[in-house]
Amino acid sequence: MDIYVAKNAGFCMGVRNAMEKVLKKLEEAPHTELYTYGPLIHNNQVVQYLEERGVKSIEDFKGMKGSMVFIRSHGVPPNTYKEMEEHGIEISDATCEKVKRLQIITNRRTSEGFDIIIIGDKNNAEIIGVLGFANDRGHVVNSEEDIENLPKLGKVIVVAQTTQNVQKFNQLLEILKKKFDVEKVYDTICDATHRSQKEVLVLSEKVDAMIVIGGIHSSNTKRLAELSKSKNIPTFHIETQEELPFNEIKGFQSIGITAGASTPDWLIEEVVESVKKLDKSNKVIKHDFDN
Repeated sequence: MDIYVAKNAGFCMGVRNAMEKVLKKLEEAPHTELYTYGPLIHNNQVVQYLEERGVKSIEDFKGMKGSMVFIRSHGVPPNTYKEMEEHGIEISDATCEKVKRLQIITNRRTSEGFDIIIIGDKNNAEIIGVLGFANDRGHVVNSEEDIENLPKLGKVIVVAQTTQNVQKFNQLLEILKKKFDVEKVYDTICDATHRSQKEVLVLSEKVDAMIVIGGIHSSNTKRLAELSKSKNIPTFHIETQEELPFNEIKGFQSIGITAGASTPDWLIEEVVESVKKLDKSNKVIKHDFDN
C-alpha cells in the first residue's frame, strides 16, 4: 500500500503559536496554576496533555483574582476582556492572528455603518467572538436558506470564518451578491486552510481512501473530511490511531492521510506508523500538492 501523507497536515501557525505561548509560560513558572478560557484549541488530546501539566480549561473565571488565564486561539468577544480585567485576571492573549484580523475588520467596518455578513458557523467559538466586535450589525450565514432569512440590508461587507470551506464560501458569496449591495468582500479564510483544503482535493484524486485526523469538534477538520467525501472516496475521520478501522483500510492499494489544524504531530505520526505496520511492503510518501 502507498501511504500519502499531506505535507501541510497538522498544526497551523495560529495553533502552534498558542501552544508555544502556554508551554513557554509553563517552562518559566512550572509550579504556577495556569488556565485557558475554554479549550485552547479544538483537540481533546492536546487539552488532556495540557491538563496533565497543570493547565486547566475553565468556562467561568469569576473568583479567580490574580490567576493567569489564556484567551484561546479562537478568540473571545471584547466584553470578555473587560470582565476579566474587572475580576483581576491576568490575561495572556493566544488569539490567532488571522482571527484577530477578522475581528478588526468586523469592528472597523460596522463602526463605519456597514452591516457585515459572516459566512461561517454561528455556534463556532471563533464566530461567537467575532460577533462581539460587530456592534450589533453582524449576520452569520452558512447556507442558502440562511441567506433567504436575512433581513433587508443596505450596503454590506462580506467576510468568512477563518476555517471556512473555500468552495462553500465562493458559492454563498455569489448568492449574496445577487441579493445585496456588497460594498467589499474580505477573504479572511486563512492561508493554512486554503492550502490544506486544496491538498485534500488534489490528494483525493490519487488515492483509494482518505484518513482525516482531528478533533470531532474541530470545524476545519470536519471540512477536510467533507471535501474528501465530496470526491466519492471512503473517508475516515478519526481522533487517534485507536479508532482506525484496520479491516477496511488494509484492502486499499493507496490511502491518503491528512489532519486538521489543531492536530499535533505526535497523533499524525502514530496513525501513519499504525497504517504502515499493516504490511511490510507499505511505503510512506510525503505528498506535496504542488507536485
